[in-house]
Amino acid sequence: MHSHLFKLIRPPFTIPKDAPVGYLVADLLYKDVITNEESVAIQPSPYSKHFTVNNRSQIFTVDSVQHASDRAFPLYLLASRPPSYKRVVTIYVQIGEKAHKFLSKEYVAVLQSDAKAEKQITFSTPIALDLEPNNKDTYKCVPTTSIQNFPITIIGDGKFGCRIFLSRKIRFSDLENMEFYLGAFNKHHKLRAQTKISIRIQQIAPSPPRFNRNFYSLNFSDIAAQTNIVRVRAETTRGAVVYRLEPESVPFDVAPFSGDVFSQQHISQGRFIFEVVAKDAIGQEDRATVKVFVDPRFPKVDSTRKHQRRIRRELSDDFTIRVRENSLSTKEKVPLLSGERVADAPVEKDGLRIEEDGTIEFTTPLNFEKQHERLARIQINGRKKCEY
Repeated sequence: MHSHLFKLIRPPFTIPKDAPVGYLVADLLYKDVITNEESVAIQPSPYSKHFTVNNRSQIFTVDSVQHASDRAFPLYLLASRPPSYKRVVTIYVQIGEKAHKFLSKEYVAVLQSDAKAEKQITFSTPIALDLEPNNKDTYKCVPTTSIQNFPITIIGDGKFGCRIFLSRKIRFSDLENMEFYLGAFNKHHKLRAQTKISIRIQQIAPSPPRFNRNFYSLNFSDIAAQTNIVRVRAETTRGAVVYRLEPESVPFDVAPFSGDVFSQQHISQGRFIFEVVAKDAIGQEDRATVKVFVDPRFPKVDSTRKHQRRIRRELSDDFTIRVRENSLSTKEKVPLLSGERVADAPVEKDGLRIEEDGTIEFTTPLNFEKQHERLARIQINGRKKCEY
C-alpha cells in the first residue's frame, strides 16, 4: 500500500545549490501541474519568500537558496479557475549539487521573417556546456518550458551541445519573440544545467503585389450577363492576392481570387472605366485600369474562345460549418473537386488552419461569449492551374 502511494507523488523539482537569482524552478503548465484555465499564486510557507511565479505559471528563484542545501521542502500553490473554483497544489523542491553552466546565461538570435525552412539559427556563442573538450560525459539538450507552435527543431551534437534549426517558413501568426528554457540532462536524466533561449523575429515586409499589366483596353459589340471579359493577374511574394473593383457602381465585378472580371448584367452599349485593386495578406495594394467600350459597330468576338460565360464553379460560394464551443477539431472539410487543392496551404486566418486537402482545424478554441463566428477566404487551384 505504501509503495503504491509513493508512485502517486510527483517527483521533486531539483535546483542546484548555487542557483542564481532568476533560476527557473518549474514550468507548471509544461509539467502538467495545472491546466490552461488555471492561474497560480504561491501560498505562505517557510521557504515561499525565496520564490516567485510569473503570469506564465513559471516559478523562479528571487534570492539564494544555499541555506537550504541538501534539503527538500514543499511549496504550496493556490490554483484558481473562474468563476470560483480553487484548489491547493503542493510541489516539492529539492536542493541538489552544484550545476554545470552553459557558455552563455542567455542566447539571443534575430531571425528575419523571410528565412527559409531548415535554416540553422545562429547565436553569438555555441549552445554548449562550459566543459573541457576531453570530457567523456554526454548530455542531451531538452526544452524545460513549452516550445509548442514554435517553428524550430533542436538537434544535439552527441556530446554536450546542440543546434537549433527553423523547421518551416515563418507565418504571420507566429510570435515575434520566441522564448524558452533549455536544459542539459545527463545519462541518468538529471538536469545539470539550464539556459534561456530568445529568438526574435524581424519582420521583413514582402514586396507589394504587382500586376503584370497596369492598363487594359477592351472593345465589345455586346456583353451578355455573367460573362468573363478579361482575367487580370497580380503577383505577390507571400500569400494570396484578393481582388476588388473601384468604383463599385460599374456593371462589372471581379472574382476575388481568380482575377476574372465579369459583367453583372447584359450590356448593349456604353463606355466604362474602372480599377482592379489587388491586395495582399498584409494590406499592400496595386492597381490596374480597365477601359471597356461596348458598341454594336465593333466586330463580334467568338465567345467560345476568349470571353466565356462563367461556369457555376467560378462563382464564390459560402461554406458554413458549426462546431461545439471550445472545440479545436471538426470533421468538416472544404468541398473540393477532383484534382483541386487549397492554394498556399496551410492557410491560417482568424484562428483557423486550412490544409491543402481542405481539412479544417482551429488553432484557438471558439468561445461563444467572446466570438461566435470566424471567417476565412481561401483560394482553390484546379488541376490545370485554374484559380477560383
